[in-house]
Amino acid sequence: MFNPQIWSAETQRLMNEELKIKKRIVSTVVDYTALAKGKKADAYNGPSLGDVTVYDMPISSGNFQALAENDYNLPFDIKKGVPVMISDIDDAMSVLATRKVYTSKAKDGLLDGYDTTIIEKIITGVNSSQKITKADTSGNKISEADFKAARKLLNKAGAPLKERYAVVNVDDESELTSIPNFVSRDKIADSVAIKEGVVGRIHGFDVIMFSDMPLVNSGGALSGTQNKKVNVFYQKNVLGFGRQKEFGVKIQPQAGSASDLLNTYSVYGAKMHTGKDKYAVTVRDN
Repeated sequence: MFNPQIWSAETQRLMNEELKIKKRIVSTVVDYTALAKGKKADAYNGPSLGDVTVYDMPISSGNFQALAENDYNLPFDIKKGVPVMISDIDDAMSVLATRKVYTSKAKDGLLDGYDTTIIEKIITGVNSSQKITKADTSGNKISEADFKAARKLLNKAGAPLKERYAVVNVDDESELTSIPNFVSRDKIADSVAIKEGVVGRIHGFDVIMFSDMPLVNSGGALSGTQNKKVNVFYQKNVLGFGRQKEFGVKIQPQAGSASDLLNTYSVYGAKMHTGKDKYAVTVRDN
């Protein structure tokens, strides 16, 4: 009744369609999946797909940058799945309906997992000098000063001006419209060029709301007493992400309960790029 390849392919199709129209956190960092998927390896070892430098010609031989064979090591050490139990279904239309519902939920669950992993990796890996508190010391409201402070730190770090993102928590997202220079998506003239998921722009950042943003402790870390809301600002080259196995499907019949155990899973990894720990800034409550 269940063909694993069909269910896997359907999940992949739905994910590809969503990423075409919606800006997910997973699409805001450097993606190594095309170089890694399907390979029988527990890590990507190869050139880092990060910054390059432009020179006036003629260019001297000393300015050529070698793409080192083992410049970047990205372990595929994360495995997440979406497990369900499906009762035996006899009607073919019911099978199709079940597959449609489950693969959509599996797509959402795995994308949420990717996004959470990336945000947690950035919060953990960011340079300590880039962990700051909000300008509003009394009410902890997000303000334009926070975006300016993050922009200044990224500029000082030499982060490229393009592909900068601000991922904000739910509470702070609701305050964005009170910031004078924040331009919401519906107010941008060429809104067609902006994917769904981007709620607006300010000071060079595309702003994305993340409902699963974790809390941090008083030092901005994911440990101890985590009671401070946080927002994460970064440039794309801060981190690499890759899937060794985009999707797999395991099915195990359960004769005793006349049902099947179904798990759609993904094997992937995310890691900060070497020397790019200042390409991110976290801004937390005071």
